[in-house]
Amino acid sequence: MITPRSLALIFVAAALSVAHAGSPAPDPSLDLVKNSDQGIVYAVPKAGPLRLKKVDRDGAHFTGSIRIAGSYIYGYNADASDDAEYERTAEPDLYFIPDDAARALLPYWCERGPVRGLYFSNRDAFVRAAIASPLAAQVKSRKIKSVTGLLTIWIDAYVATGECDTPIYTARFLKIERAPDVVAHNAYADPISCG
Repeated sequence: MITPRSLALIFVAAALSVAHAGSPAPDPSLDLVKNSDQGIVYAVPKAGPLRLKKVDRDGAHFTGSIRIAGSYIYGYNADASDDAEYERTAEPDLYFIPDDAARALLPYWCERGPVRGLYFSNRDAFVRAAIASPLAAQVKSRKIKSVTGLLTIWIDAYVATGECDTPIYTARFLKIERAPDVVAHNAYADPISCG
């Protein structure tokens, strides 16, 4: 005999099995790393050359170097002419936007999806290597609002972390593999905003 209680248990079991069946199967090409300090799960592509070194409150740290292609943006994201102090002291932003092949090899915050952009821990080294110094000086002095370029580079010391619910990826720039194509713009840089 089916009682109201047994009917309720059957309903709950059926609902749980449907919910479980609807969740995607784990991707066998990824290792998942939980950072308990941050409450973040990172996806680490097994095919990539970067290997997990440690996980701490500052994020997931990786060893190994990797060759990535993509584009960079160096410049200001907005007009700050109404804020004289900011106008005088602000530094241009610099970020690198990996292409699809590079994204497939870079570890990322699972919940937010593959890397959209990364920053350099040694940004001055990148600027010196990728952008002619007169052009970089024009950006700093706001004579040119931004510079973009396509290039292939090597990085290491990759770190994936999150701040204020936003993924942040940093790496140490090592060298340029292929000479950059550079374009100067008289428009503000289009920011990547959320990592």
